[in-house]
Amino acid sequence: MTYRRFLPLTTLTAGLLISVQASAETSLLAVYCQTDTDNAVIYVDGQQSSTCSEGERKVIPVTPGGHRVDVVRSHGPEYEQRFTTDVSAEAGRPVRVRVSLPEKTMTAYGEQMAVERLQASRQAAEKAAFEKNLTAASQGDIRAMDAVVSSYQSGTGVEKNPQQASYWQQQASAARQALQEEKEQQEFKAALAKADDEQAPLQERITAINNLIRYYVDGYGTAINAAEAKAWQTRRQQLQAASERDERIAAAQQELDGVIYFPFVRSAPEVMSRGGADSSTYFSLLPLATAMDIVSLPSTTTEHIAASSKLKDAESHASRWANPESMVAQSFSE
Repeated sequence: MTYRRFLPLTTLTAGLLISVQASAETSLLAVYCQTDTDNAVIYVDGQQSSTCSEGERKVIPVTPGGHRVDVVRSHGPEYEQRFTTDVSAEAGRPVRVRVSLPEKTMTAYGEQMAVERLQASRQAAEKAAFEKNLTAASQGDIRAMDAVVSSYQSGTGVEKNPQQASYWQQQASAARQALQEEKEQQEFKAALAKADDEQAPLQERITAINNLIRYYVDGYGTAINAAEAKAWQTRRQQLQAASERDERIAAAQQELDGVIYFPFVRSAPEVMSRGGADSSTYFSLLPLATAMDIVSLPSTTTEHIAASSKLKDAESHASRWANPESMVAQSFSE
């Protein structure tokens, strides 16, 4: 007759208690289900062995050797509370392990579902962005066209479609060309308006004419037109010549205005009106000042004649400066 010797189980005071009591041939695994362990399933080496009820002890026979113990309480398919430990059972020796259920965590299925939900959310956002860009592209938005091309090429938000990608590339290129042409036409019109504006400052008109010449030569904003380019070159010369003429007239007029007859006598009223000692002194010197004005009269007359001649020359030859290519202008330049 064989007698088996049993060792006493040790009572543990906290958590989920796992204890092993062994006989000479086998071991016993005792699981003490503590607080908040109801319906937790006990697995030994992946096989369901028992189910916890709070405050009860579950005894499970095991063979000597290493075992993996899992105690799992499910919170739906995606979350669980799981305690896992490895025990080594020896025949005739008790093995005691203290365990408790941790906070709930995500199951492998839950992690897979989270990844799939994230992917679905991203795909939905990509699809919505594609549809928004497609609508905007259909209304002529060039950036949206570029985004649609990228989506069709990469398959983001829509299935890959090289033909559609090529189509929208062509649409974007045509839209950019139209936009550039509109910009060039606006710049051409602005330059033409400024060049024709006689109230605009001369330098602004000259700059506008220079742009017009380039636009007509390059076909920028308008058709290439060599005749118009040449006409505006002539107009530029005329404006520059007119500016030089005006400067000559202004300089001659300033010189003429600087020639003053009887300067001392002419200043007498102003000095006398101020009164005081200066007035008395000036009055006493007035005969001498008058004599000095008379003496300088021939010189002043000569200066006046010369200045008048310069002004008359500038004004009488206006056609020469207004049309540098005329026969009159060329005769003077020779």
